[in-house]
Amino acid sequence: MLLVYRYRIKSLTGLLGRQARACNFVWNFCNETQRQALKWNKRWPTGFDLNRLTAGSSKELALHARTINAVCEQYAKSRRHRNRAFLRWRGRRSLGWVPLKDPRPAHRGIGIDLGHHKLSMRIVREFDYIAVGNVKAAGLAKTRLAKSVLDAGWSSFRGMLRYKATAHGASYEEVDESFSTRVCSFCDCKTGPKGVADLGIRSWVCAVCGVSHDRDVNSARNIYFRSGHRTPAEGILAL
Repeated sequence: MLLVYRYRIKSLTGLLGRQARACNFVWNFCNETQRQALKWNKRWPTGFDLNRLTAGSSKELALHARTINAVCEQYAKSRRHRNRAFLRWRGRRSLGWVPLKDPRPAHRGIGIDLGHHKLSMRIVREFDYIAVGNVKAAGLAKTRLAKSVLDAGWSSFRGMLRYKATAHGASYEEVDESFSTRVCSFCDCKTGPKGVADLGIRSWVCAVCGVSHDRDVNSARNIYFRSGHRTPAEGILAL
């Protein structure tokens, strides 16, 4: 359900007025990006492209990142629905429009051990909170794991998952995944298989508490726990 609030603002010096002007600035940035694409015969930017280009502007514009994303998505949607290559600029006389995305309460959460990403859309639709390991793909690409890392497309998966989570109102966080495969998610003892030589060991039993683990599920649970949440709904490997 989409909620729309309408405010009559007598003065543009207030908070909503400043935010409305900032939203107009983002809209005009999207319009200028589209104009440049037309000028140089480039591919028209999608909502995802515009979100990437405006990433990191939240503090400067004094707008929540979700609001900036919503403006970018609305621009792309309006351009598509109106079947127009270029839209009108927004100025001081334009409608003061501030899209708000209320965060959903985290009823269900998930930790993800990165792999291939056919489940990304199902994940953001089913879970309110998503925690992902901050694996350094660029660094691993220089090791013997290079082919696996590049084939998996970890960096692009995180980017798509972050974008989709924002679009669907879910929370997304990247957390430290150091030793997540070795630490027992039940007793927190580091008893799991270690090193590249033990990568072939996909299941193990904790020598301290005796709990049996699937390597990837255990890692996903640890990633979720490190985000500050406990009792995950699931810990899965994204296949």
